[in-house]
Amino acid sequence: MDRIREKSSSKVNKKSFMIGAGIAVLIVAVFSVASIDFSSKRINRSTLMIGEVQRGKLDIKVSANGVLLPREVEWLSSQVEGRVRKLHVKPGDSVKRGQVLVELDNPTLHVEEQEAVSVLEGSIAELEAFKADLENRLMEYEAITLRAKFSLDKSTLQHKAEETLLEDGIVSELDYQRTKLDVKQFTEVLKLETQRLARFKDNMAIELAAQEAKVTQARKSLERARNAVKALTVTSGIDGIVQSLELEIGQRLQPGGEIGRIAQQDLLYAELKVQARQASKIVQGQKAIIDTRNGKVDGVVRRVEPAVNEGTVLVDVDLTGELPTGSRPELQVEGIIFQEQFQNTLFVAKPNLVKTNSVVSLYRLDEDGDYAERVSVKLGEASVDKVQILEGLRVQDRIILSDSSAWQDHDIILLN
Repeated sequence: MDRIREKSSSKVNKKSFMIGAGIAVLIVAVFSVASIDFSSKRINRSTLMIGEVQRGKLDIKVSANGVLLPREVEWLSSQVEGRVRKLHVKPGDSVKRGQVLVELDNPTLHVEEQEAVSVLEGSIAELEAFKADLENRLMEYEAITLRAKFSLDKSTLQHKAEETLLEDGIVSELDYQRTKLDVKQFTEVLKLETQRLARFKDNMAIELAAQEAKVTQARKSLERARNAVKALTVTSGIDGIVQSLELEIGQRLQPGGEIGRIAQQDLLYAELKVQARQASKIVQGQKAIIDTRNGKVDGVVRRVEPAVNEGTVLVDVDLTGELPTGSRPELQVEGIIFQEQFQNTLFVAKPNLVKTNSVVSLYRLDEDGDYAERVSVKLGEASVDKVQILEGLRVQDRIILSDSSAWQDHDIILLN
């Protein structure tokens, strides 16, 4: 007789458990799907840069590229026409003041020097002969004047003697009047001769000055000729390094032709090209740091060019510290200029594509960091890598620094 087999209670319990577990998983799945945010813009967190708002001291700095330039440069050019005969140095050589750099050749200048010597010697000889002639003529005028004085003295003595004798009847009236007339005549003669002597002395000084001027002119001509010959030997006016010397043996140079350039290696300054919009508050005396890639050196702003050239402003920085090894003219450098400093202010790392002193939209993260909400933020001054926060954010707020222009139409974004 067949009997109905009863199911095992353990199998029933196992089946019930599996059904219950399935229902639980289904419920969890339903709730999970329901909790997923499908409406918010999703952004990959790993592609974003996040910054945290801080409070403290903020240095406003401006970064700019530039080059090191020598403070003292000597540009060499030919003073005379000549052909390059010998080169004593090459670019890169160290030279001392007065050291011979280049020798030129021009036979014409040597001939002109000799001719100038001859002209000067002739002028000096003429001057000496002219002086001797003047002295002889002066002596003649002085002798004539002296004779006139003696004649006057003689006639005066005779007139006084005859005046006494006339009363005694020893001298006739005629002789007395004749002597008196001689006194008058010799007085006028002496007066005229004295005037003529004085006039001759005046004219002698003028004529002598004219003759001496010829000698002076000849001496200057000789000096110019000698300087021209001297200019055939080009020397250095400073201690430094030969920056350039583009000459060849046999090359002919005209007056003013470029020879080369010498720069002092140890007296350098930095010329920075600052973006015009960042240069408005740069003034003389501000501190700076110049990075030569081999080291950093302190500096001070010495000059700010008033004009804008191709969107940049040239700023000269004097180097106050010891130059790093390898510093030389034309070396590419990077400079940082400290414009001003704010104490106890809010700041954050500089977001991408923001302008200073403006109101911008930034994305602030929530406490969990899962969502970022767009907020309006008022910015102040900006430094190289930081920007001042005036309104819209608080200390420890976290914001997205990356470019957010692609999702600016979303008020809230979800970070994966």
